[in-house]
Amino acid sequence: MRSVIAALLSIFLGIAPAVAQPSGDWIKVEKIPFESVLRVELWNGDEYVGLFHSADDTVLRLKVRDPNQNGLTVRREVSRHQVHVVEQLGGKHVDPYKYLSTGQIVGGAAGAASIGIAAGRAWPLGVLIGGLAGAAIGTAVGGTVGIVANTKNHRRKIIYMANQAPAKSESTSLPAVVF
Repeated sequence: MRSVIAALLSIFLGIAPAVAQPSGDWIKVEKIPFESVLRVELWNGDEYVGLFHSADDTVLRLKVRDPNQNGLTVRREVSRHQVHVVEQLGGKHVDPYKYLSTGQIVGGAAGAASIGIAAGRAWPLGVLIGGLAGAAIGTAVGGTVGIVANTKNHRRKIIYMANQAPAKSESTSLPAVVF
């Protein structure tokens, strides 16, 4: 029995890294949707986080904020040969306070109605107690939904990973273009 478990475990551990290997296919970079949030790591250790502009066979173009120009957005062009990793960052940021306020309103109304009916006296005691209890429960549920919505949207996906460093003579990046 132990040998069967050991054999299955070794198969699964051998397959998982093979399946999880990031791609070295530059065509995937060229197909990234416009203005997707990317993190680009270069072979020289530089790292850029910005919005995808475009890519072709030789260059990757990103819109990044330049701290040397007071945070002005510039288009940074990076030679394909200098790119080590291209990582697509998660989706949209969702405002958790939107879920909190919606949960309070819905919970307050539902609590006021349900406790008011259950108490047999809809006004004023049943509505007041039910509204407060419903708002408290709605806040908890709305906050939980907001946290879960933000957590699921912040996933990272490695789109491209180069296998070999470029020759030393190639330049690291092209100049930034302000727009």
